Amino acid sequence: MTKLYMPLHPAQQDIYIDQLLNIDSPLYNIGGYIILKGDLSKEKFHEAINTAPQLFDAFKMRFDLEESDFLYQYDSVFNTTGLTELDFTVHEDPAQYARDWMQDRFNIPFQLKREALPFEQYLIKITEQEYWFFGKYHHLITDGYGFITYVQFLAKKYTALLTGEELLFNYPLYHEATVNANEYYHSSAYQEDGNYWKEKIPVKPGKLLQKKQAAYVAKGKIGTTYSLNLNEGQRSLLEEIQLDSKAGLQQLTIAALLIYFGKTSTSTEFIFGTPIHKRGSRQLRNTMGMFSGILPFKGHYDKEQTLADLLKDISGSQRSDYRHQNYLIGDLSRDLKINSSEDYLTEVLVNYEPLNFELNFGQEIAADIIRLANEGERNPLQLCWRDYGKQQALQLQIQYGFEYFNAEEIALLAHRVLFIIGQFAGRLDQRIDGVAILPQQESEQILHEFNDTETAYPKDTIIVSLIEEQAAKNPDATAVVFEDKELTYSELNKRSNQLAHYLQKKGV
Repeated sequence: MTKLYMPLHPAQQDIYIDQLLNIDSPLYNIGGYIILKGDLSKEKFHEAINTAPQLFDAFKMRFDLEESDFLYQYDSVFNTTGLTELDFTVHEDPAQYARDWMQDRFNIPFQLKREALPFEQYLIKITEQEYWFFGKYHHLITDGYGFITYVQFLAKKYTALLTGEELLFNYPLYHEATVNANEYYHSSAYQEDGNYWKEKIPVKPGKLLQKKQAAYVAKGKIGTTYSLNLNEGQRSLLEEIQLDSKAGLQQLTIAALLIYFGKTSTSTEFIFGTPIHKRGSRQLRNTMGMFSGILPFKGHYDKEQTLADLLKDISGSQRSDYRHQNYLIGDLSRDLKINSSEDYLTEVLVNYEPLNFELNFGQEIAADIIRLANEGERNPLQLCWRDYGKQQALQLQIQYGFEYFNAEEIALLAHRVLFIIGQFAGRLDQRIDGVAILPQQESEQILHEFNDTETAYPKDTIIVSLIEEQAAKNPDATAVVFEDKELTYSELNKRSNQLAHYLQKKGV
């Protein structure tokens, strides 16, 4: 076996370090599955899979966390990946069993050892006429864009093998891209990009989200994913708003969150994270490998601003940021002295994944692709739009941490975000302080519950005595809230006594 040691791509470095510090974390598992319905030739599918390493050198990469340097091993003679077959037809509900099994696999971290493969692939039998191809890959060898490049190749290769057509496949090599990227990483241009970000975000941002629950970890899960499939009416409305505003779903979602957090917190400045593929050339867009990263977005809530101006500011800020996108967020975090798991540069991530491409496995096969999300996400909150095109429902996925949110809160947040964006239709000239953040039904429910304060208490006891009793039991508990002011029971009792003495002096 021939192996060469090569330097990591800069985009791989933060992942490598974080996986080294959190060996048992499944955070960097990516991939998904393809539903294949029809007369699948397993022989040709196996053949297509096994040709991949000859074209995509990402499959030749090996990692060993015990290595002290930022290097990977390049196995030049690795030419076939292999494909494990599983038969789930013996289970009562094969499809549901497969979904649960795949999610469990997704929550298992890769053991990055010298001889271990950083990927696994399965062909799962659901029925005689339905197979699912499941691929799980470590983020060190590919990102989401690279995964899409790979599955598109599989469809083309399988079809060519089935028809006997001679197709010439030529994909750029990832290890060549790592050489070029490292030259940039050690150049003055990289330092100039860093200066842009240090000027834009000079200090560590304050916390936006607070932990509310005790930590819960099971099977690698420190969080989970909530999924909401939009109906045709909701999708049409979003498409109308995008056309009218000339803003994409990610920008509309950023605007909605600026309004939401601007109205529900004391802050007016927010930093969100926006995942981007960082593939600025056609060559990189055809390369399977790891290039992606998180681009910080810094936005403001100005209640007097119009929606049109807010969206214009978001678009302008992103255009400027994209010109400096290759500066690593890990380096920026280190610049700001953010090195604790309790601190975040970007607590909230906003993502948009276009998956609206056709996978053509031939006339005999209907294919749909589903991306999976691991349940080891450490960011408290990530909103991700999964756009599968017209053949599947537009999906809003929210990944959240158990310490910060429960399932009910996230379901409410999803509907609030949709409600806020829905108000943009035909009203881009309105001020953002006129945008409501709660749907009417939820507002009425909250108002009813808030006003439903009837409770039993001793009929022969006056209110002053009840306050004194609570002040003795819970002196630091909040008793009264008005606008931005709060009084504890102890403070309320003192005010009550002061008022009583004043009234007595007045002869009351």
